Formats: sequence, structure tokens, C-alpha cells
Amino acid sequence: MRWKNVLMVVSVAVNVGVVAWLVFGPTQPAIFISEGYAQARAVTGGGYAATTGHVSSSREALWVIDNTEKRMLVYVFPSAKGRPLDLLGGRDLRKDFGENLAGELLIIGGEVSGGIDGMYVIDPVGKRLIAYGSRGGREIEVLGAANLAQDFNK
Repeated sequence: MRWKNVLMVVSVAVNVGVVAWLVFGPTQPAIFISEGYAQARAVTGGGYAATTGHVSSSREALWVIDNTEKRMLVYVFPSAKGRPLDLLGGRDLRKDFGENLAGELLIIGGEVSGGIDGMYVIDPVGKRLIAYGSRGGREIEVLGAANLAQDFNK
């Protein structure tokens, strides 16, 4: 009978420890890892969200969202060593999501086809999702959109 009391005390102690760790544990910046590519992760901080993705089969780009200005810019490596990064293009996200865009946007990359990546931008406040891509590695365009609030209520 005594071993049951010991087991009960140990179980309660473990549960209290887990709850304490969840409440008072270390805080870390938000890091989102794409399931498709473990090496392609989106990071947020300082008002920006950024991730990498291929805009063509041979060109990788850095996709950066300025959560303050609600703009997205896409950079690729320069054509020659020592030059600044080449700006591939950008989007005014208020035009894509609407003028009442608020809160921090999330960005997640995923392969569309043939080694070319698309970027999924989520507006958690407005509950909208827009997929972006690059046509031939030259311009940034909207590939599709979804209303998350409507889809989750189905």
C-alpha cells in the first residue's frame, strides 16, 4: 500500500514541475520550421519576418516582411561578388490583404513544383492566407488566397 502513496506523490510532483516549466520556462523568439524543408525556416524579430526559398531552380531568395509597413521584399544574391543584394521585387501587402491589415504577419515557405518555392503569408488577425510565387524568377505574384475563418468553420 505504501508504494501507491509514493507513486501518487511522484506523479503530482512531475505534473507540478511540468506546469511550472510551461509558465516560467525560458522565452525564445518565434521560430517556425517548414515541414517540407527542415533547413528552410522562417524567423521573426524586430518587426520583421523572413525566410528563404527558391525563385527558380538555380536561384535562392530571401523573402522579408516588414510588419510595421506591411510590405514584402524579395532579395537574391548579386550577379557579381562585392555588389549589393539584388532586389527581385516587392509587394504592398495592404493591397493584397486589405487596408485594415493589423498585427504581425507570418511567412512559411513550401515547394510549388520542380524545386521552385512558394511563400504562404498568414494574417492571423484577419484570418486570411495568401500564397506568393515568382514567375520565372523575375516578378512576385499572388498564386492564390484563402479565407481561414470561413474554411475553419466548414
